[in-house]
Amino acid sequence: MTDAWKDWWRRRGQDRLSLLLWAVWNPIGPVPLDEYTSYTGTVVTILPKAHAADQNLTGGGNDFSDFVQRQRNKLSESTVGELLTVLANLGEKHMGMPPNTEADRRTAETLLDWYDWEMQGPTD
Repeated sequence: MTDAWKDWWRRRGQDRLSLLLWAVWNPIGPVPLDEYTSYTGTVVTILPKAHAADQNLTGGGNDFSDFVQRQRNKLSESTVGELLTVLANLGEKHMGMPPNTEADRRTAETLLDWYDWEMQGPTD
């Protein structure tokens, strides 16, 4: 990871990801806002790979050709699947919760959208 990414992660990325896990996923119900901070490192390893692959596919632009869009859809579904596995494992193995595929999918899609926005949006 670049120094800029590490700085982003330290300044706000980890806190925001933790808050998103709490607000969108939250498999165990009412807990403190920082309850999922320890899981952010596991989750964030997937997000840069998907973002980088999408940037390579489009050249960083907004190419919406049929071919590129199909490739983006495949990439997104693959990454959602990877995140579903991670979230289900965290829920089951670390929290003793049964998988909730609907909540896990909603969370995975939200995290991908959030990360793309973070990497393209303003720095602060």
